[in-house]
Amino acid sequence: MSKVNVWIEGMFFACLTMAVVAFGCASNIEYPPLKQAPIVEGPHAPNKTIARLRWCVEEYGGDLGGRSFEFDYDVKVDEEGRAVSVTSDVLNADFDGCTRAALRAMEVPPELLLTWMSRPLARGDGQTNAARGLAGNVLVIVGVVVKLAPIIIEAAGVTILFTITLAIADEVIEAIRKYRPNPNLNRCLDAAAGGESMWKEFCRAVAEKLPDPYDAQECWSKTSMSEQEKRNWCRNLFGN
Repeated sequence: MSKVNVWIEGMFFACLTMAVVAFGCASNIEYPPLKQAPIVEGPHAPNKTIARLRWCVEEYGGDLGGRSFEFDYDVKVDEEGRAVSVTSDVLNADFDGCTRAALRAMEVPPELLLTWMSRPLARGDGQTNAARGLAGNVLVIVGVVVKLAPIIIEAAGVTILFTITLAIADEVIEAIRKYRPNPNLNRCLDAAAGGESMWKEFCRAVAEKLPDPYDAQECWSKTSMSEQEKRNWCRNLFGN
């Protein structure tokens, strides 16, 4: 069973703290007072990642040549929530290498995978989750970019604000496009119930797989309609 299935079936976030920098129930990490009011929008990075970033600040923060900084990181993840690439705007090589390594070791919070995958699908045919998602019943939502809640760490005489953006890796998106399944009634009804992003993904499949371009135009025109209106269109197109 993939980690995605375990995460989705588990869904056991027992508690989320209301601080900027942590989620989880048991953490022995002590954080100094923040210099500004906490910003709590968005999902939070794991405590382990916070601890690794804090270690980087303690080791290399004094070499940055200032007292306060804001650094941006872009993290691309695979279909199992693992970071496959990390880029940043940090100029100091030691601090950059340390913090990027910390983020490469981060496991994406499960609720973000739920943003990208509608529900689990267990298969043992060796396909990647992204591939089998669009060969079976899972719809993977592409193009979604999520920002984690900002992290503020004060150590070694400096205060650093980390902003971290997560997105699906390009190779996963390519796998999604390659293995997009043929549209049928059941997939159409699932998309109708799954919200706007799932419906748009289904319309892409209609545009690619069905011979009549009018069907794709009709599909796209139903994007903002109600679930029932979409379901009626599905039955008209594919039959009851």
